[in-house]
Amino acid sequence: NPYRGLYLSAQAIFRPKMLSTAESNSWRFVGNIAYYQKLWKGSTLALDIYTQTNSKTTPWQLYARLSERGRMRGYYEGRFMDLNVVTAQVELRQKVWKWFGIAAWTGAGNCFDSWNSFNWSHTLPNYGIGLRWEFKNRINLRLDYGFGCRVNGRLVNGLQIALNEAF
Repeated sequence: NPYRGLYLSAQAIFRPKMLSTAESNSWRFVGNIAYYQKLWKGSTLALDIYTQTNSKTTPWQLYARLSERGRMRGYYEGRFMDLNVVTAQVELRQKVWKWFGIAAWTGAGNCFDSWNSFNWSHTLPNYGIGLRWEFKNRINLRLDYGFGCRVNGRLVNGLQIALNEAF
């Protein structure tokens, strides 16, 4: 449950062919930037930018997923996946009473085959609201309800229950 500061993370993974059942070597790069700022008493503004890039030889089971690890809440994990993904989200968290709080967020994400094929028009929206219960100092149980785009005329949405904040 971070409330101030900057988080930077870069991760590179190489999977040699000889140590797996894959037919060739593959690699992955993951980058993440998060920023947290207190706005007024009991509030936190949180910003998150995340990217994952995989080599063309990556097996489909290891593709980047648009909605994993608390990102793009409301989309089912695995519904949108490809070799590359980029997401950005901003969230306002507010403590309301004793151990209870609320959160509201908006964001966007895109998954695509290659950086050359990135298309802004394929960017998917995300927004939602959530309840927080701080059952231990700085540890929240969260109940988030997220909304996404329309697929086949129906609004994509979903409930997520988890420990700690999404990012």
